[in-house]
Amino acid sequence: MHSEPLLNRLTADAIGLLVEKFNLAQVGLLHLDSDLKIRDVNELACSIAGQPRAALIGQELFTTYSELPDETRSRAAISTLRTAGCWNGGITMRRPDGASISEQISIAEIGAMAGQEPAYLAILTNDMRASQTVEQIRHFAQFDALTGLPNRLLLMDRLEQIIAANRRTDTLLAVCFIDLDGFKHINDSLGHDAGDALLRQIAQRMQASLRSADTVARIGGDEFVVLLSVVDSEDECYQTIERLLRIIAEPCTPVAGAQVQVSASIGVTIFPDDDSDGETLIRHADHAMYAAKRAGKNGYRMFDARMEQRLEARHDTLLRVSRAMRTGQFELHYQPVLEARSNKIVGVEALIRWNHPVLGCLLPGEFIPLIEDNSAALELGEWVIREGLRQCRSWHRQGMNLRLTVNLFSRQLQHPGFAAALAVMIAESWPGMPAGQLILDIAEPTTAKAIETAQANIRSCHTSGVHFHLDEFGARDSALKSLRKLDLDGVKIYRTLINDMPYDRSSARLVDGIVGLCQAFGLSITAVGVANDDHRCLLGELGCQFLQGHQISPPLTATAVEKWLADYSSNSFRSHA
Repeated sequence: MHSEPLLNRLTADAIGLLVEKFNLAQVGLLHLDSDLKIRDVNELACSIAGQPRAALIGQELFTTYSELPDETRSRAAISTLRTAGCWNGGITMRRPDGASISEQISIAEIGAMAGQEPAYLAILTNDMRASQTVEQIRHFAQFDALTGLPNRLLLMDRLEQIIAANRRTDTLLAVCFIDLDGFKHINDSLGHDAGDALLRQIAQRMQASLRSADTVARIGGDEFVVLLSVVDSEDECYQTIERLLRIIAEPCTPVAGAQVQVSASIGVTIFPDDDSDGETLIRHADHAMYAAKRAGKNGYRMFDARMEQRLEARHDTLLRVSRAMRTGQFELHYQPVLEARSNKIVGVEALIRWNHPVLGCLLPGEFIPLIEDNSAALELGEWVIREGLRQCRSWHRQGMNLRLTVNLFSRQLQHPGFAAALAVMIAESWPGMPAGQLILDIAEPTTAKAIETAQANIRSCHTSGVHFHLDEFGARDSALKSLRKLDLDGVKIYRTLINDMPYDRSSARLVDGIVGLCQAFGLSITAVGVANDDHRCLLGELGCQFLQGHQISPPLTATAVEKWLADYSSNSFRSHA
């Protein structure tokens, strides 16, 4: 018993749609009636016949697709189709332009429509087109569709071949991992079409600047790998990399009227100094690229074994931080902030501590740098804000009116959803929090885009009564830009300047200038790192409003803060309302 053909269920419209969808295929497709007359064809079938679709509709298959009309063959094919449901054979046809073409033809029954005779589907193929299709598939499998460069598959094949050849000749191979700096901003601001055009331009530049024996591959997004296959010396390698940095940084015009620039961070490892397999060499170059990006971008770094050890340590730290958050190993300590004029304790700064089960109490400098550019920073930063608000709300209920200062990760302030997330944290941790009760210390944004994002978040957070202070003011010359571009409420003076004040006149004059500048901008001023009476006296004379440091109090646990405040005789911060 024969099962019903799958195509029996197709309607005439469905067959037409099938023919249309096969227009991109490398086969000629024809929909035939019971007498093998043509009902519809795809574009390639028209091209094979050398006639338009309108001229082919209604013609008999073996009259059109045959060098000479062959009624006998047609009748035999129909007979076979009605008994067996399929027919295969070869045809030779002469097109109207005189060209002679040989095709293989396969015809299969697709079932009868209601009340109609059976219909058939014919497929025309030949070896040449099949070979072309195989070549196209091979090309797509090995080359990047956007830039035409080798993809990861072909890159790895070439890399293993070069490694084998260089082992025999004892020559150097440089593997360079390239990541574009600032590409995301262009993609977001000008659109993905502009981003694609930029990638193509940079790919062409790199390819044109290298030797034919070298390889440039795109392995995804804005990441490229360059193989410098035969390098005579490390100096030659450095010169090529510096040339790549220059040509990548040249202005591009991805869309009409829009000239843009990007830079690149490049990581490099050299074989056989780094005697590894291909996958490991790529990974090592990637590690070095990451180091170049952290060092300030638009540059390159060479891989060394310590780099991988640091990255492995960083990965291990991220896993341990995640575990520590789940098991409650983090704790906040609070350092009191003194108002100089009144001698009152007006607030505390929340400082995180990690109660490590093996290493003991870890300070922020021992683990924060390893997570600050990872998503773990967002999670840990949110925990600090929530826990600090919860504690200050508890103190507020006891009549202790303390402002809370929290250090933000740069990643938090650059997150477009930060303001909304902060509003939720406040609503859940301290509903009805008084304005000015939460102060967020921020690092200076380093790019125009970062300043723009920071300013948008600051303005939105101001509506929740949150204040912002610029941390480590005086550490960098460019901080003046932040005073002009950001809606700040205060600054915290760089602790090194405070430490040097009693012994270095230039530091004292600089602190004096900062105080005057902040007063002109209407900003509050906090001096951190107040370590002795000399600091406290000088800062008071200069007009610094708020003081913080070990001379006043070291960071304390929440319970210790309560006891310390109870013993602080000069304190009159308690609410008498």
